[in-house]
Amino acid sequence: MNNNLRKRAALPQSTGKRPPRRSRGGRPTAKRRSRSPSRKTTPPTLGRVPQWKGILGAIAALSSSATVLFGGAWLSFELLTDPQSVTWLQSWFPAWSQVPIANKETPKTLAEIQAQIRAGGVLPSPPLSLDSSSADKTETSARQDPQLLLPVLEEVRCQGKSGESAEGKTCQQLAQLRVYQPVFNPDNPRDREPYYQLINQLAIVGPERSFVISPLSNVEEFGFGLNGPQPLTQIARFDNAPDKGIWFNLSGKRKVGEVHLTYGQVLHYNPETAHISVMAEWSSPGGHSPRWEEVTGEGDPELVIDQTVGLEPQVKIFSLTQQQFFLNPYALEEISLLTPALSSRAYKDALLLAKSGLWSAAWELMASVKQDNADENWPQMAQRQLDLMRFHAQMAQKQAKGQWENPAQQVRTALIDGNWKQGLEVFEAQLSQGEDMREALKEEKPDLWNRVETAVLVNPSLAEAKLWGVLLLAARYDDAEAIAWFEEQGQNTPELTERMYDLLDKQASAIARENLKQHQSQIVGTAWNLTKVKPQDWRLPRSGESLKLSPGQVWYQLRVSRFHDSRRWRQKPFNEIQFSSNTRVSQFWKELGLHNDPQVQILSGLPNGATRTVLATVKAVQLQQGDLLLLASGEGIPALVAGEGTKALALTDSALKWRSPDTMTLAQLKRQDPDWIGKMLPALWQELQAGGQLPPAEVPSPDQMLKQLGGWLVQSLDLTGNGLSEAVLTLRSDALVRSRLPQTNNGTPYRTRTLIFNDQGALIYSELTTAAAQSVTGIADLPDAELPVLVVEGTSGYSLQQWSGDRNRFEF
Repeated sequence: MNNNLRKRAALPQSTGKRPPRRSRGGRPTAKRRSRSPSRKTTPPTLGRVPQWKGILGAIAALSSSATVLFGGAWLSFELLTDPQSVTWLQSWFPAWSQVPIANKETPKTLAEIQAQIRAGGVLPSPPLSLDSSSADKTETSARQDPQLLLPVLEEVRCQGKSGESAEGKTCQQLAQLRVYQPVFNPDNPRDREPYYQLINQLAIVGPERSFVISPLSNVEEFGFGLNGPQPLTQIARFDNAPDKGIWFNLSGKRKVGEVHLTYGQVLHYNPETAHISVMAEWSSPGGHSPRWEEVTGEGDPELVIDQTVGLEPQVKIFSLTQQQFFLNPYALEEISLLTPALSSRAYKDALLLAKSGLWSAAWELMASVKQDNADENWPQMAQRQLDLMRFHAQMAQKQAKGQWENPAQQVRTALIDGNWKQGLEVFEAQLSQGEDMREALKEEKPDLWNRVETAVLVNPSLAEAKLWGVLLLAARYDDAEAIAWFEEQGQNTPELTERMYDLLDKQASAIARENLKQHQSQIVGTAWNLTKVKPQDWRLPRSGESLKLSPGQVWYQLRVSRFHDSRRWRQKPFNEIQFSSNTRVSQFWKELGLHNDPQVQILSGLPNGATRTVLATVKAVQLQQGDLLLLASGEGIPALVAGEGTKALALTDSALKWRSPDTMTLAQLKRQDPDWIGKMLPALWQELQAGGQLPPAEVPSPDQMLKQLGGWLVQSLDLTGNGLSEAVLTLRSDALVRSRLPQTNNGTPYRTRTLIFNDQGALIYSELTTAAAQSVTGIADLPDAELPVLVVEGTSGYSLQQWSGDRNRFEF
């Protein structure tokens, strides 16, 4: 019987052979090998895994089983000993499958938890909800109530400005944050009152004091004091924060100097693992709290910390990044300018400009670098640095465009932004009005000089930046220093050099006019009584005024020996002064400082050695063959009114400051410095002989001289500027031979004689011989003078004498 189903398949015509036999299980057929009669062969390993792979597989299987076994054992052990440590596993299961887990502490109501906290000696704060409030939120708790964050406060002693504890005062600070999860009432699961169980907690330790004050420009001024954690007192939930968890701001405040600082920490709560962690610390001298703001355009907002001090924009920006940490997969990374993302010179120059505070110039340069690079060659770090520059630049530009009532602030804001041309226009406008703008350039913060130097280094052709370098150096040092720096720079055109000198001249004129506005009179001279006054001989500062004498007052004429014109001291003869017009008289009145302080002191010596002082008001001025005369009215001094030609010392209050060095006897000085006295006594004895106070004879021994002269008074102070003291010896009238003293015009002998010896014991001034026609009234300091002066009364009046190193003597 023919059965087609039982027929074999026809052989292929091309080969005439049977098709290859398929191995079982779909394995490929092993290649047939010829056997060698002299060797035994092992059974073929058709389709089998190599033996070593099988061993590894077995080990892996055993390891996995062991891991599961031990993991289960660990979980069982934790559930029995510390259930709280594994409560985070609840978040991995849906709400309907969760069951209350027995804890070391039984679940409690919120009121019971707060009472328990108070019993522990600390204070609970109002709880904060840990509800994410997002549309895609999934339930992770055993009921509808949200998890709670409960801040715990502790009472501590309040801290003072330097960080030390203030006695008698207590303050509250955050000590702990506790996370509670709602659970069923273990005794009555149907109870509708919420019960809570502690699932996590975090001890709060504030930032160190050194970190808190670090943004201050003068941090070295506050660097002393107790370092340590600063208290955190407030907690608030962030607005506009990323939707990756829940973000909180912990903050505190303290006053450092005159600055009210705000500082704190940024906290993150991960609902999936119930983990709470500190993400960043912050400090703001301006009292600004951190905020979340879209800066880089990467999707999530960035954390912005404003550390601006005064007019200097300073912001820290943190980006949200990923990290390999199960409990909290997020981190905050500060956008930094320290590491260049590209190696090009222009890119590094942009970073240099930004570090010096020239944000607008840095942003512009960095943007041009980005245009020169394809998108695929522009790193993410470079984009973030560009965004940081843009953020600061926009702050600086907004500030520079603001309305400033003070031109100095307008100039400074322009320079902070590197707007050299705009700042120079405002500066020159103020100079033309006679306003001195140096004070706007003398302050070290913000660092304007660093900005100028960096700008010129990056671009030597910036003409206005170079001019600002000249003005800054002239204001802080002098014109010579400024000109020297300017000449060291390259690419200086003749036009730029001429403009530089013109600016310095305008600044000098403005300084002179400004100084005159504040100038106080500094005048020294001689006064005597004047019985008759001819008004036509005197020039008044304002036209239309007249010379009138009030009842009980007298006229004084003052011959000026020296005065300060707001720039330098000038002394007679005053031949260069000319009164060509009333305007010149009014200007000269200001140079004398009489527009601010027209009063002058008149000091007259009395017979008993005391001094009588009266105040007089200067009314007019007169020039007379090189003499500068002032007319003043005031209370009369009988000795001056009665005595014909009697003179008095006249000076204004700001003219000089009297010196009062310590006084001792020669015997006391001998005990302090015997070598000095040993050299001085022979020179003193010989000068007394030369002045006729001692008979000519052999100079006795120092001990014999000291027995006779040891009670004489001496003062020591540096009069020559070599850093060593001179000895000023004042000879009393009862120790002198009165008949041999020079006489004054009215027959009254001088009361004292002054001798001065240098640090080597040599005589450098003597009123017994070389200076016999004058008498030292006192020793004083002059403003802007390096050396003290002798206030000397001579035959023609009072004058000031100062040591001359070139001439080796005291002179006018």
